[in-house]
Amino acid sequence: MAEIIRAGLLSVDNGQVETTQAFGMSRSRALRRIIIPQAMRSIIPPTGNQLISMIKATSLVSVIAMGDLLYSVQAIYNRTFEIIPMLMVAVIWYLLITSILNLGQSAIERYYARGTRRVASAPRRAAKNYGDNQVLKGIDLDVWPGEVVVILGPSGSGKSTFLRCINHLEEMNAGSIRVGDEQIGYVLKGHVLHRLSPRQIACQRQKIGMVFQQFNLYPHMTVLQNIIEAPIGVHKFPRQEAMAHARSLLATVGLSDKADAWPRHLSGGQQQRVAIARALAIKPQLMLFDEPTSALDPELVGEVLATMRTLADQGLTMIVVTHEISFAREAADRVVFMDGGVVVEQGTPEEVIANPQHPRTQAFLSRFI
Repeated sequence: MAEIIRAGLLSVDNGQVETTQAFGMSRSRALRRIIIPQAMRSIIPPTGNQLISMIKATSLVSVIAMGDLLYSVQAIYNRTFEIIPMLMVAVIWYLLITSILNLGQSAIERYYARGTRRVASAPRRAAKNYGDNQVLKGIDLDVWPGEVVVILGPSGSGKSTFLRCINHLEEMNAGSIRVGDEQIGYVLKGHVLHRLSPRQIACQRQKIGMVFQQFNLYPHMTVLQNIIEAPIGVHKFPRQEAMAHARSLLATVGLSDKADAWPRHLSGGQQQRVAIARALAIKPQLMLFDEPTSALDPELVGEVLATMRTLADQGLTMIVVTHEISFAREAADRVVFMDGGVVVEQGTPEEVIANPQHPRTQAFLSRFI
């Protein structure tokens, strides 16, 4: 049983875990509301089979264990010599027990198969290593309230790693990051940085929204349930207020009619717009977008970018990692080009995209323009 439970927990996609971390959920709530309900889909079938095998082979409960049941039938037969009726009773009793267990297992499986402003982000000398591979090599970047910063760069340049360091989904090896007035992941005491506890880090993440490349919607929850989970469970918003805000956000992203839909019934573009609404539901001071269109078919990219342009026009502080040059040109206040774990060039879209100065930036953009 321990291995069945362990395998079930490990079967939950790591993106689901990261999503709960990004929304600042406590470990207990993440397990109770997100991880265990999804793990149950893998745990229930082998557990049901195991339970039926135990009933057949053991005497956990003497009245229903098959060995004891057949022994009782044999004892009655020795007194009455009526073997067929007694065996029929034993068979019917056994079928009744296993059928009830199977029905219960099926009902549980169906249940768990549902849906299969003062903001300044200021990284300083942010560095991150994976073994001997130095992914970030001392990033300095200020993001001002209401600013839309788009980060461009080739694959492997450290863009997504840098974004994940901002809300401490990745722990840096050196440097620091501030969001607003708070040091993310650490507290400065004297001249020494001390690592915060997981609970304190979860509290810090509550003011940062994040949209992931692979959507990471909770498949066992409807669209509306996905959106209200963090506001109610983490931020303690009143349920009616959270639901009203969620419906308003669905209207903003053009999905008012999808509140009761399951994620699997939505297109990729619709799922990503739900993910954006979910991130906005916590009323974040800063929004992080990690290549939000890279997993979409080309014809679905436009609807997600249109939603993001609307948010940019509303003055939301955004850091966007993307390869969409047109979005950077139209919506960004500032464009940052990264390569090899460093900021190569930054400036307005006119400066970086229309008139890049660095040869590496010129070579990269020449493939798109």
